[in-house]
Amino acid sequence: MNLQEILNYRKTCLIHENKLLKPRIIFFNSFIFFSDICVTEDSIIVKNQDPNMMDFEKIKKYKNLNELNEATTLVFKFDGTYAKPSGDLQQLAGPVVFHMVCDECNKTPIHSRQLSIDNFLSSQHYYTFTIFDQKNGKYKCELEREYVKYTENSKFYHVHVDLKETTSVCQIGSCNVKDTIGILMSKINKIETPNLNISNITDIRQLVDKCKLYNLFS
Repeated sequence: MNLQEILNYRKTCLIHENKLLKPRIIFFNSFIFFSDICVTEDSIIVKNQDPNMMDFEKIKKYKNLNELNEATTLVFKFDGTYAKPSGDLQQLAGPVVFHMVCDECNKTPIHSRQLSIDNFLSSQHYYTFTIFDQKNGKYKCELEREYVKYTENSKFYHVHVDLKETTSVCQIGSCNVKDTIGILMSKINKIETPNLNISNITDIRQLVDKCKLYNLFS
């Protein structure tokens, strides 16, 4: 899939209807924080808007804000090429992982590894893709994974789909907030579903019904 096809994989959030999914980057390239990502008709423009999160040793050499913006902005065109706004080539320090997530789901930290009841039972949906440097101003991109966490009627439904390997895992359990995290995790029914395809699912109700069906026959 090319970049444009990946962005069109899913337009809106499964949990929050009509909320658009937007590309975001957490950390990349020496801890530069990219908080402004714009999708245009022919590209994704990734621009740093928070110099306080940058590597200060690197920005000392820049004399003004325009130079700083030029140095921390990349344009990924849908034709498979990327560069600085000036057109100069910019080698990537490593793969760039994007998270497609709506504004509402983005309020919960995607990368939180805290093992707590609140974090475990939060509702959230997003999918990821990665851009890899191919040198000479070219890149390739891969659709990676899709995650859904949802709570309903004292039950939680977690779905993790590996979009590259076409494998998936569903986790279903009770969400009694009085339980300890150990008790909660001991009650989880984990179902590996190699043929689960959620690309044609358009709302969370359809996904929950499918999870219940897998749980019934597991």
